[in-house]
Amino acid sequence: EILPFYDVLYESRPDDVHLMIIPEGEHSTLCMMQAAFLLGRGSHVVLYMKDYCADGTRAPPSPTAQKDYRRCRVYLQDMAILHGMHIFDSPEECVEHVKHSIVGS
Repeated sequence: EILPFYDVLYESRPDDVHLMIIPEGEHSTLCMMQAAFLLGRGSHVVLYMKDYCADGTRAPPSPTAQKDYRRCRVYLQDMAILHGMHIFDSPEECVEHVKHSIVGS
């Protein structure tokens, strides 16, 4: 079931699996904070974070935005390690992991 994110934050059950593909761009820091919130609650979060402007299609962000993005990314990586979660290298790996998690349970 796909729920609006605010419903996910407050109505998720402990055995739910949350697939989060963190986009690049202005809203990625918000998504990273939401993922960290779910990790802190003990939820099973499957993560992929796209590198900021990795494909060169967007204008480089301001130095302040880059600093904020890096800070959020490092915080989320630390939270994932603390809670034993892996940050995947591609969205496809995330989906495969979720499929195996659901089939394996």
